[in-house]
Amino acid sequence: MKETRVARITFVVTLSLAALLLLCGAAVAQTQIQGVIDGRSGATMTVKTADAGNVVVLLSDSTQVEEVEGGLHMRKKTMGMTALVPGLPVQVKGSYNSKNQLAADSVKFKGSELKTATDIQAGVAPAEAQLQAQQQQMAQQEAQIQQQQAQIQATQAEQAKHDQEIAAQKAAIAAANKRFGELGEYNILGEVTVLFANGKVVRSLIQVRSI
Repeated sequence: MKETRVARITFVVTLSLAALLLLCGAAVAQTQIQGVIDGRSGATMTVKTADAGNVVVLLSDSTQVEEVEGGLHMRKKTMGMTALVPGLPVQVKGSYNSKNQLAADSVKFKGSELKTATDIQAGVAPAEAQLQAQQQQMAQQEAQIQQQQAQIQATQAEQAKHDQEIAAQKAAIAAANKRFGELGEYNILGEVTVLFANGKVVRSLIQVRSI
């Protein structure tokens, strides 16, 4: 009986130690961060923290999203994933996976801070849409300017070619006019004395037409 009782006590102590070790391991594996949501993409969001920098948080269907109020955060309200908007200060608990992502078990935030972040996003979204529209308009205008410049350059090249053709034609006409003008010019190349039978001497000029 005594040995059986000792065995039972040993078994209970062993189970207690094993449970304690499991709890300690779970506590060590759990991580808690505080920061501001810097971006959201699908099932992940980036939380900007003061000490750990940017942390990628992995969200899942099992992640508890809660809005808390009060000094001790005793009042809680379950919220959807859509409440996790950029600019919202959050407290995230979870454990890191093999991709160095913090798999979130819970995400908590204050209701007042959610309202502030939502109001900011409501003002940022139209501004971003307007900025994108302006950028698209500027890109279209730039494309039109480049097209117009290409047309101007093509026109200038065609005009330069036309001017060269006109200059060549003028040069040809001037050369032809010069040749035709020189056809009527005569040069005195020399003089000869001709003796006639009656004894008179007449000096005559021999004119030669040069072409």
